[in-house]
Amino acid sequence: MISRQGSVISRRSLLLSSAAGLGCGRPKATGFPGFCFVANQQGRSVGVVDLNRFRSRKPIPLDAAPAAVLAHPAEPKAFVLAPDAGTVYEIDAGSLTVSRRVRAGNVAAGMQLSPGQDTLWVLYQTLRYSWNFPSIRYGPAGASGSPHARHFRPQH
Repeated sequence: MISRQGSVISRRSLLLSSAAGLGCGRPKATGFPGFCFVANQQGRSVGVVDLNRFRSRKPIPLDAAPAAVLAHPAEPKAFVLAPDAGTVYEIDAGSLTVSRRVRAGNVAAGMQLSPGQDTLWVLYQTLRYSWNFPSIRYGPAGASGSPHARHFRPQH
């Protein structure tokens, strides 16, 4: 082989230089066993990124525009809030599909986990009470005077 300057390059030096170049490269990032869910309001879907392979997966379509995503603290699922429709979707991280959905009011102000992280609290603008979504079943929490509702701060 001949280099650009016209000097001869031996096979040995070519192999050593390529091995040195490979050894000095940046180490690849290691993956994380999980997913990143991203609310896509314009696309009315939830984007999914596989953090183990650093690749996007097929988006999860919704019938309303999502604005917020919360991960369940103990189970492989995420909660997605579509505030204009007042709908909360539960996304199953295993199948990457909507496993449950509930609509308790017209416009939701926000959502957050309870201090014990066992209940999802959603505050609706049109109702006089907050709505809780326990991990086992969905149902109303009761009056807005509930201990969790007064600590609720919607995020914009």
